[in-house]
Amino acid sequence: MQNIISDQFLSGGGTYDEQSDFMKVGEWIQLSDEFQNSLQVLYNGQYKNGNKIGKWDISVSGKQIGGGIYEEKGDGMKIGEWVELSEGFSSLSQVVYQGEYKNSKKIGRWKILYSKMFDNQFKEIGGGSFDDDIKIGNWIELIDGFGLNGFVTCKGDYKKGKKVGNWMALDYFKNENLGDKLY
Repeated sequence: MQNIISDQFLSGGGTYDEQSDFMKVGEWIQLSDEFQNSLQVLYNGQYKNGNKIGKWDISVSGKQIGGGIYEEKGDGMKIGEWVELSEGFSSLSQVVYQGEYKNSKKIGRWKILYSKMFDNQFKEIGGGSFDDDIKIGNWIELIDGFGLNGFVTCKGDYKKGKKVGNWMALDYFKNENLGDKLY
């Protein structure tokens, strides 16, 4: 059993199968790589033969805000509805993505949701559609550093996964068109 302990007494860990090259098996609680006092992200679920299976929950500072299902076969494939944290998820940039996977590929409409620091209420601020893991049609996306470097979104179209035509930048909270200054 591996235990990971922060100064707030949250812990994570699980069991390694000593018979099979020390693969993760059974119930696991994992701390995110960015785990810190102000943002305590935990992933909780099952491993089989070193691969995630079944339902996995994502909790932030003790509150479940995301997660989804991995196939029971143990091949690590995401299926069904998911809520995932953004790559830069932080106290200042609490952004999650909500949508559906089929065979580990994003399909259909995906929403981008944002919550103000300590608000715990996520509001849709963007999103768009996927066709077999490829962005298509009209999208509202976040500029890199959203929340840390301002609250700027950009709106435009994708064709076969590539941005096409004009894209407009908008300050989300000021509802101010920034034109093409940032994009």
